[in-house]
Amino acid sequence: MTPLFLWGALLLCAAAVFYGASGLSRYGDILAEKTGLGRAWSGVVLMAVATSLPELMTAISSVTFFDTPDIAAGDVLGACMVNFLIIALLDLLGKEPISGRIHEGHIISAAFVIMLAAIVLAGIFLGPGAGRLGWIGLYSIFIPLIYAAAVRLIHSYEKRKFASYTKKMAEALQYEKITLKQAARGYLYYSAVILASASWLPLIGDRLALLTGLGQTFIGSIFIAVSTTLPELTVALASLRMGAADMAVGSLLGSNLFNILILAAADFFYTKGPVLEYVSRDNMMTAISIIIMSATVIAGISYRVQAAGKKPFLFSWVSAALITVYILNMLALYPLRQLMPVSR
Repeated sequence: MTPLFLWGALLLCAAAVFYGASGLSRYGDILAEKTGLGRAWSGVVLMAVATSLPELMTAISSVTFFDTPDIAAGDVLGACMVNFLIIALLDLLGKEPISGRIHEGHIISAAFVIMLAAIVLAGIFLGPGAGRLGWIGLYSIFIPLIYAAAVRLIHSYEKRKFASYTKKMAEALQYEKITLKQAARGYLYYSAVILASASWLPLIGDRLALLTGLGQTFIGSIFIAVSTTLPELTVALASLRMGAADMAVGSLLGSNLFNILILAAADFFYTKGPVLEYVSRDNMMTAISIIIMSATVIAGISYRVQAAGKKPFLFSWVSAALITVYILNMLALYPLRQLMPVSR
């Protein structure tokens, strides 16, 4: 394959992803209205699961067929950082900070991201000392339980919020002519489009990294992380254009929750042993960055409750902090990749 062919394939896949994600954001919004579950819950579960399918496929194939757990961990954690970067970029659209256009319920999602990232950090740091059950690390038992608790709490919050504004919501229904069955079919169709198109992105990114001579270890993993988050980016932008800022941010935070759940799923497929025992310690830097970025989002949402208003600059302080952490992580990660082994 020539670089020109691969770039063309990349553009074709990206166009298909954009098409699928645009439709997915619309039908996710419809499902949120029809079911009364709320846009934040819809973003955290429905949208996040669909847009995280590329990360899921990459992680499972990495540990099942190629024995490269470091690629799985790098892609999942790197994708979480890119999702936070997308939240910062959304700040460009609109005069008010993105944190001022969403409700405080997203603090729940961000807090659970901190919990899950801390478990991953501890699992990598402790290595064999983290404990195991057969070939599975004990952390892979707790991560799904914490994820389920997060979904339940967010659902409960959205249900109470919806009940408080039932009359107001009834007056503002946008999709009266579309049935719940039609909405579900549309959601499944556009999810399949994203799965079919985005599943090729990791392979294309890996081949491009090799053919351009940029290196498979560093550039390849960064490129893969960015490419597999294209669905999240397009869904977030499409949701924001529809005026569904809560769904945009909810899908990104929910994707981070689901991405870490993917690591636990990969552990069940990696029969060699607990998967975090076989990833390089430089992934700890990314896990720490994810915790810092989550805390920044929580601080931004909490602060805007009392001091919402126009941005003094192009970016709000929250977005500036997220971008800074992302850049510093990338700058620190490269020398770590040079000095530290790829696997234990």
